[in-house]
Amino acid sequence: MISVALCTFNGEKFVAQQLESILSQHLPVDEIVVCDDGSTDHTWEILTNFQNRYPKIFRVFRNEQTLQVIRNFEKAINLCTKDIIILSDQDDLWLPEKTENIKSYFDENPSMDALCHDLLLMKDETILDFTNWYTLNFDPDELNHMSMIDRLLFRGNIVTGAGFAFRKRNEPIRFDKASSKFLHDRQLGLYFALEEKLGIIRKPLAIYRLHDAQQIGTDFSIRAAKQKEFSKFDHAGPRLRINFYNAALEYWNQDFQFSSQEKINRIILHKLKQQRDYYFSQLPFFKRKYVQLVWWWNNRYGFRWKDFFS
Repeated sequence: MISVALCTFNGEKFVAQQLESILSQHLPVDEIVVCDDGSTDHTWEILTNFQNRYPKIFRVFRNEQTLQVIRNFEKAINLCTKDIIILSDQDDLWLPEKTENIKSYFDENPSMDALCHDLLLMKDETILDFTNWYTLNFDPDELNHMSMIDRLLFRGNIVTGAGFAFRKRNEPIRFDKASSKFLHDRQLGLYFALEEKLGIIRKPLAIYRLHDAQQIGTDFSIRAAKQKEFSKFDHAGPRLRINFYNAALEYWNQDFQFSSQEKINRIILHKLKQQRDYYFSQLPFFKRKYVQLVWWWNNRYGFRWKDFFS
């Protein structure tokens, strides 16, 4: 059975269209949990109207205090009671076959507990010629030679709440109080990818609406920046790759609790060791010993010669 976890805040312009698209699925949902974060427009009236029309499906909650995005989704997710939970934004549109595809995926992949899928993009009521994963410079074929967690840690996030579903866990979800870089969807993606239980559906199953009033959106400049970054890494020698993984170690030092910080560090340190070992193997004997001594000194005493001369 399927639950929808939907969060709203001043979404009167689009939320009714989104709810109608959810109600129009080929495979009907069994429960729609909506948590409103103190809307000051007509969103609450729209929600209660849907609840009155579909009392067996809708469970609508109004926050007494503003929770903001991460905590509001945490609340909505934990209020869901069905086997599969699908996240939903207030301003998108589901394609009619979305739930059917999600349920089929989980039926056919019992070892997977979560999935993400691509999204069509719409601006000014026009469907754009490229998808969300295109803007993120993600090609699903990458996963033929790269694990999902490596993709998320080293090549950027591809998990969007508007295209995410997972099996309900036995224990409540408690997200980390993360920055805007680590919202609920990204934290969920990391959690399931670290467990090797995050899969993908290649085709778009929803329409992601781009507009000025949305709380979270996408940035078309991401693709060009990612292409440049990936190309630089793919052509880099071992020393530059060592620098890259050192930078990754610093970036991911976020004190995660919902996602395992220990597992993240272990993966990055393994990659770092691989590059260091390869780098050492290419050096002449005496230079290799000298570099090993310098790195040992730096790690032991936190001292760098370039700091001494600066």
